[in-house]
Amino acid sequence: MLNLLSTTTSENMTLFEMLSDNIIFSIAALILLGILGGKLVEIIKFPKVTGYILIGILIGPGVFGVLTHEMLDHFIIIRQMAIGFIGYTIGLELKLKKLMKTGKQVTIITLSQAFLTTFLVSSAIIVYLSVTDGDYAWTYGLILGAIATATAPGPIVAVVKNFRTKGPVTDILLPLVALDDAIGIMIFAVMLSLGVSLLGPSGGTNVLHMILEPVFEIGISFVMGGIL
Repeated sequence: MLNLLSTTTSENMTLFEMLSDNIIFSIAALILLGILGGKLVEIIKFPKVTGYILIGILIGPGVFGVLTHEMLDHFIIIRQMAIGFIGYTIGLELKLKKLMKTGKQVTIITLSQAFLTTFLVSSAIIVYLSVTDGDYAWTYGLILGAIATATAPGPIVAVVKNFRTKGPVTDILLPLVALDDAIGIMIFAVMLSLGVSLLGPSGGTNVLHMILEPVFEIGISFVMGGIL
């Protein structure tokens, strides 16, 4: 199939290059290859999302370059919609009765892992850059430490749906993912503000604004989700 798509034309342009100019074709090819990858990994009893990830790595700009950075830029709206649906799916799995039972565990696990991850990653980067005489050690350490707290809810939701898991682990896992992302946004806002402020007057920013903006967005999301 790839050989066919790579066949050159009289105008010295591959068939794939001509078809890839069409965004609909790019999306269709991506979905088709993802489905095939999911089916293949299921043969060895792996979740489908593993195949999706592997196909994405292989056809992405980093390996074979079937999808270029320019093509991926066209997918930004689709990515945003997908993230929204993933978040909505997590919300549908959150049952009030279950949260009353697991809320304490979820809160303790989320807060401890989020702050511990931030502390360890930030400390490691600050120490490394300080020893190697790197510039802006504290700025990089704070920002990258905050980024390290982020988790990808997509694969987790995909695995839960794929295997239709139920039980105490699943009851804790889904709300943990949702709360972890909210905490991660808050930590990132604070750390980014502190990190940028350490750059001096040229990098100054409104710290209060950067903290309140994610709080406001998360609050609005809760209100809209509750209404829906």
